[in-house]
Amino acid sequence: MINFEEIVKLFGIPSITNSTLLTKGKTASTHLLHTSTSRKFILKSLDKKEQAYFEYKLIRHISERSKDIVSEILTTNFDEPFIEVNKNLYQLQVYVPSINEKVPLQKVLNTYQMLEKNLNDFHYEPERSNRFALDMLWTDTKELLKNHYQTIYNELSPSIEKLKALDNTQTNWIHGDLGAWNILHTAGQNVCFIDFSEARKGPQYFDLVAIFASYLPQNLEAFPSYNQEFLSACKDSVNLKEFYQTLELWYVKGILSLLKIDVQSTKEHILYFSNIIKKIKGLKHQ
Repeated sequence: MINFEEIVKLFGIPSITNSTLLTKGKTASTHLLHTSTSRKFILKSLDKKEQAYFEYKLIRHISERSKDIVSEILTTNFDEPFIEVNKNLYQLQVYVPSINEKVPLQKVLNTYQMLEKNLNDFHYEPERSNRFALDMLWTDTKELLKNHYQTIYNELSPSIEKLKALDNTQTNWIHGDLGAWNILHTAGQNVCFIDFSEARKGPQYFDLVAIFASYLPQNLEAFPSYNQEFLSACKDSVNLKEFYQTLELWYVKGILSLLKIDVQSTKEHILYFSNIIKKIKGLKHQ
């Protein structure tokens, strides 16, 4: 049971009238807090204090340079970016009103440029782990893939070692999970990036391919034209070889992550991702 009175007292916010559970995962849960005023907040549970300090430092770094593209994390009366209640850790963020409408691609890419620039200027010494590292995913699922999807296993295997090396690259700070689910179209018609819990150092184009994947049309006949449209919308020049390899990495991870959920119920998505990888490999050899 969350102690809302303690939250109100320590963060100095209006009294909480009710809460709505938004997500409940293995590692965190999030609640939308309604208050006695028009202000709303997002309460997120955390595993470790280190995570709270990291996210606060990163969000503050970004917001000082591009204020409206991230949601503010609040600090307590004791200047801490979390509270501990009954041995549970919580982070409080300002709720960003959004509309149920996908942000136009060009607007996302323009705003992403600001995010990427801010991430490139960020400095943080402790190493951040890659919770969905390809090394681990491949070890955990390769036998499942081989036993249930032999053809896909044969298609993926030759590239795995190169993709592992790419996945272990730590050249740039990245959001780490920048799909459409973490991109808000705000009520003010702007773009706001949320949930930096997976932020770490990683491949240069990892966030960019996450955006690419989020806007890819379901009908893969449109893949070549969409690819050209996307690359044209990127204002900075893109190293195509590295971009396509990172895109392949994204979908290989997708297949292996689906296998960890279930072998049969995710079959349609696994086959779909496999077809996308074939399209990517076709582009790589042009």
